[in-house]
Amino acid sequence: MKRCLILILLLCSIIQAAIDAGPGATDRASTHASTYTVIDMANRANGTGTLDTVEIWAATDLTGVKVGTFYRTTGNTFQCRSSALIGNVTSGSKQTFNSLSISVTEGDFLGIYWATGTLERSTNALQGIMYVKGEYADASDSALYALSGVDDHAVSIYATGTGTEVFTFGKTTRGLSGELSANSLRGTYGTPLTNGLALRISVYTNIGFTTDEKIRCALYDAADNSYVAETQEVQSNLLTQGWVDCNFSPPVNVYSAKNYFVSFWGDSAFNVTHVAAGGVPFASDSTGTYPIWPNPVATNTGYQFGAYVTYTSAPPTAGGQVIMVEMQ
Repeated sequence: MKRCLILILLLCSIIQAAIDAGPGATDRASTHASTYTVIDMANRANGTGTLDTVEIWAATDLTGVKVGTFYRTTGNTFQCRSSALIGNVTSGSKQTFNSLSISVTEGDFLGIYWATGTLERSTNALQGIMYVKGEYADASDSALYALSGVDDHAVSIYATGTGTEVFTFGKTTRGLSGELSANSLRGTYGTPLTNGLALRISVYTNIGFTTDEKIRCALYDAADNSYVAETQEVQSNLLTQGWVDCNFSPPVNVYSAKNYFVSFWGDSAFNVTHVAAGGVPFASDSTGTYPIWPNPVATNTGYQFGAYVTYTSAPPTAGGQVIMVEMQ
């Protein structure tokens, strides 16, 4: 009789999670006219995969509807990654469209084009919309967009699907007022829910820049205000509005047991959003000279800024067991 050991390694696979994008298809107080491509800044895609369901609430019947995913290339230029032709949308209630296949990458924005009719729109307390006249909603279409004159607009679109999920911490919504930051550092307080790898920091600018500008973001440990890591530099221009992404290269470890200041600054003045938050600490330091980060950073209390970290959860650890098998 011969005996041998067979080692069976049970590897954990990446779990496909529910992902979504867009502000939600609801009955809103205003409307948006047709023949524009509109990209909503709210609720960026929280994963990479496929969106298979779209929801739309039309104020009047829509025709020629296309819904897609979009990403910023430079300044206020956005490119369509993928889209689906919806066609006609009946007004008066939320309409749901299934069995679609729209490719999405984490951080993408949801957008829509329609030929006739009006779409439900709200004009307060959301992330703003980018718009351009004409149809730029096919894959690889690229156009220069403008932020809506009232920068807290939203349109009634929403999409769901499955993919590999990412997470955020910090403040993922914009404020309703702006603060001019001229060579001064600001940072919002935030805590990751799990250990993971930080991919980027995103900062919201609602008015744009006073000049072409260099921007960097960084993480500080809120326990002792010490510097942790910085992102790559981003060159923005006068037309850059909405969420501006600054990438870590390589990604940076973040820990659920730590609180951080999600910080940013530039080499000249730009307008960022903030909201009052009594007692909440934030980074506030004007002692440094860009791009040399002060360490430790000075702090204050009472505000949160539109800035957040996107991170991946720590990858699962492979598990295994040894099974004894007798072979005759």
